[in-house]
Amino acid sequence: MKFDDIEWLGGRFTEYGSAARAAAGILLKQNGWDWYYLKSRSALEEALQRAIPGHETVAWGGDEAVLSISEWLDPAKAVILGRLFKSTVRSRPGLRIRIARDVWDWDTTENAPEVVRADLAHALPNTAIFYDWPVNRKPRRINVDRPDGKIVVTSPDALLSRSVGLALAESIGDAVFESTGEKADIVVATSATELLASKIAANVVIILEDNSRAVIDRLDDIRVEKAARCVVRVPQQNAHEWMGSFGTHWRANFVSIDRAVRFANRAQAVEAELVAANQTFLHQSRQYLREQYREVLPRTDSYIGGFQPQLLPDQPLYDTVPEAEELRAPPPSKRMLEATVYQGKRRVRDLPPSGQLRIELIIKPKTFSSTGVPDFPDDLINWRGDTRKLQVHMVELDRDVRTAQISLPRRGSSNLIEFDYEIISQKELDLRFMVCDGTQILQTARLKAKPRGGIRLSFEADFTSLEKERKSFDLALMVNDSLGSRPSATVLSPNGVQITAFDSGEIGTLRATASNLLETVVTNPEISLRDALMQLADVGSSLLEVIREEIGVWPSDLQRVQLTTKDNAFFPLEFLYDGIVPKDPRAPLCPDFQTCLRSKKLRARCGTRQDAEVLCPMGFLGLRTVIERKVWSEGPLGPIWLKESLELAARHQIGRIGQIAFAASDIADEFGDDDKLPSGLTFARIQSIVDELAPRLENWEEWEEAVVDEDFTMGILIAHIDDTKIFIGADHQRNSSRLEFGTVPVAILLGCKSAVSAIPSLSLPARIMRRGSTRVVVAALTDILGRHANTAALYLGKRIRDAARGSVAVTLGEFIVELRRELLADEVATGLVLVALGDADIVLGG
Repeated sequence: MKFDDIEWLGGRFTEYGSAARAAAGILLKQNGWDWYYLKSRSALEEALQRAIPGHETVAWGGDEAVLSISEWLDPAKAVILGRLFKSTVRSRPGLRIRIARDVWDWDTTENAPEVVRADLAHALPNTAIFYDWPVNRKPRRINVDRPDGKIVVTSPDALLSRSVGLALAESIGDAVFESTGEKADIVVATSATELLASKIAANVVIILEDNSRAVIDRLDDIRVEKAARCVVRVPQQNAHEWMGSFGTHWRANFVSIDRAVRFANRAQAVEAELVAANQTFLHQSRQYLREQYREVLPRTDSYIGGFQPQLLPDQPLYDTVPEAEELRAPPPSKRMLEATVYQGKRRVRDLPPSGQLRIELIIKPKTFSSTGVPDFPDDLINWRGDTRKLQVHMVELDRDVRTAQISLPRRGSSNLIEFDYEIISQKELDLRFMVCDGTQILQTARLKAKPRGGIRLSFEADFTSLEKERKSFDLALMVNDSLGSRPSATVLSPNGVQITAFDSGEIGTLRATASNLLETVVTNPEISLRDALMQLADVGSSLLEVIREEIGVWPSDLQRVQLTTKDNAFFPLEFLYDGIVPKDPRAPLCPDFQTCLRSKKLRARCGTRQDAEVLCPMGFLGLRTVIERKVWSEGPLGPIWLKESLELAARHQIGRIGQIAFAASDIADEFGDDDKLPSGLTFARIQSIVDELAPRLENWEEWEEAVVDEDFTMGILIAHIDDTKIFIGADHQRNSSRLEFGTVPVAILLGCKSAVSAIPSLSLPARIMRRGSTRVVVAALTDILGRHANTAALYLGKRIRDAARGSVAVTLGEFIVELRRELLADEVATGLVLVALGDADIVLGG
C-alpha cells in the first residue's frame, strides 16, 4: 500500500504524512474519535501527550480508517498533527510504539501490520516500533538454570547460528554457550523453521533472517512453542559483528533490549529490528542480563508518568498552515454494531466443536473500511442527556433470552458488553441480537455459523417508527422462520423479551385456522357480517389466549405495535380479539357498532362490551391499534421498501393524486344485481370505479403505456390470478413475472391472494416494488370475490385521493386503521384482509 502524501498534503508538507498517521493511530487507540473534534492546536497537543503513558510505550491502532486518513482529515489539521508528533519524538526519546493486536485483523489492507510498520518508520526510529503478538495467549514461562549465574546462550546445530551464538556469548562476557541446552536466556537461529524444528525454548529469540515476512508469519508459533518473550530479526550479513555490538551494549550499559538493537544497528550499519515483545519484558530488559535478573532497578525519569507538555497558547488550529485546504469527507460520524467472538482469550473466526464462547458487542464509530455494514440508527434514540441506556437481547430458540445493558454516548463508542454462550456439539450457531430502546427495536443482527464453519454477523431490517411524533411501542413482534430455520415469534414488551416457536404448538394451528377462516369470510357470498365477525372473534380470542399463555410478556393492552415479518408472510395480528366473546354464538352485533367505528376518537371500553351480550367489533386489534408492518430480510440490503427511513418532513409525500390507471378483469363483475349489502348498499361494479375514479384500460398494452406516464400517480388493478397468469379485460393474459406498475407511487392490487406467495420474495407486491418506483402496494392476504374487490378498490381509491388532498399529513399506518373501520362500518368485511406493504416512507397530504 502506497500513501500518496504529495497529493494529500502537497510537496511542501509531505514529510508530515507518516507522522500524522502515527499520531492519529495513537489517538484512535487511546481515545476513539474525540480528538477529531478539537478546535485548537493546544487541545490537540494535550490530547496527544495524555495518550502517551509515563513508561512511553504506547499502543497504535484503534481503527483501520487511519490508513485512509487522506480521505477524511483536512490536510491543514494533518500537518499540525504531524508537527506535534515530530515534536513529541524529540522531547520524549524513550517513546516506543507497539502496533496493537487489532491491526492483525485489518483484512481490507494486505499485510496491514507490515504496511503500518514501514510507514511508522518514517516518523520515528524503526527500532522503537514492535508488534503486539498476533493472538491473545498466555503461553508457558521458562526459568533458566544459569550455571554460576551466567547468561545462557544457545542455538540449533546450524554452523552459522552456532558461530553467531558464540560471538554473542563472548560479547556479553559473563555468559556461557550451551550447544545441547533446551532452556536458555537467548537462542540464535538462522530461520524460524530451524528454530521451530528444535527443542529449544528461550526468553529471547534472535533469528538471522533477511526476509521479515518469514518471521512475522511464524510469530504465534514462536511464542507458543518456544515461550518467547521477545523476538529480534537480524540480517545475516555482518551478523557476527552486529552481535558483538549488541551484546556489549546490552550487558555493559544496562539499557533496554530495543536500545541495544538501535546501538548495534548504528555501529554496524545493519537494519535489525525488534519484531515482537511482551511489553513488561521489554520494560524490564535493562536488568535482564544481570546476575540477579529479577531485581527491579530504580526507574529513571524517562519511565515516570510525570511528563507535562509545554502547551502553546490557545489559538485557531490552522493559523500555522497558510495552505489550509477545504475539509474533505467528514470522519466516521455514523456508528455500527460490532460483534467479536472469543474462546478463552483467543479470538475465533470459526465455530469450535465444543466449549464456551464469549461474545463481545460494542457500538462504535463506523469507518471507511466498514462500508458493507449498516449504520446504527442513532436518530431513532429518544435521547435524554448525553448518554442513553439501551438493551441488547440475545435470542435463540429453545434457550432463555439473555439481556445486557449498553451505555451509548451521543458521540463515540459505547461500553463493551459480553454474552457467554455454551456450544452444543454438531449444532449450528444461530443467534439474534436485538438492540432496543425500551420496547422500540433499533437494530437486529444475526450471528450464524455451521459446525466448524466461519462465524458471520449479518444485519436485518431497520425499524423506524411511522408516526409524526415518536411514541413508545406497547409491543414489538418479529415473526419469521429465521432462527434455527423454524417459524417463530420474538416478542418485545415492557415486561421483557421472549421467543416462541410456532411449528410445534397451538399457536401454529390457530394461526392456520385464522388464515383459512379469513379466506372463507371474504370468498363466501352468503356469509353475513355478523357471522363472519363472530367466527373471527372466537378464533382471534382463542389465538390471543394461547399467545398469552405461551408468551408471558404479552401486554394487557395494545395501542401501538411494531410487527415485522419475513417479506409478506402472514401473521393475523390484526385479527386477535381481546374483547369478551358472547357465550351465545347467535348473539347480535352491538347496535352502536357503526357509530363507534366511524368516531374519530376511539371510545373506551364500555359497559356493553364488558357485558358481552352482543359482539363488539372494536375488540379486533386491527380496528383500534396502529400496527406498523415492517419487512424482515437478512442482510443489509432487502426489498426496496427497506431503505433507511427518513423523518416525516423528508419522506416521500403524496400531496396530489393525478391520473389513475385502472384495469379490471370481467370476472370481477360476475355477480347478480340482487346481491345486496345488509345496510342496503349495493356492491360496487367496475363501472362504479370508472364513474368515480378513472376510465378502464381494456388490455395490457394500454395498461403498460399508462403506468409509465408521469401524469399517472396511482394504479388500480382488479385482476383474476390463475397460477402464474394474470387476466384483465375479457381474457387478456400476462405472465405474473412480467406484471408492471411503472412509475406510479401507489398501487392497489386486488385479486386472489395478491399480497402473498408461496415464495414471499416472489409475491406480486415484492416484484412491483423491486422493479419500479412504486412505494406502497395495498393488496389482499386471501382470495377475494370480485364484488368485494370492486367495493374495496372504490373505497381505497377515493380515500387515498382525498387523503392526498388533505391539509393534515397521515401515514399509511394510520390510514389503514381508519380505512378498516370505515369499511366495517359499512359492513364490508373485506377491509379485514387488506394490508399496506412498503408503507414506511409514504405520507399522504399535509
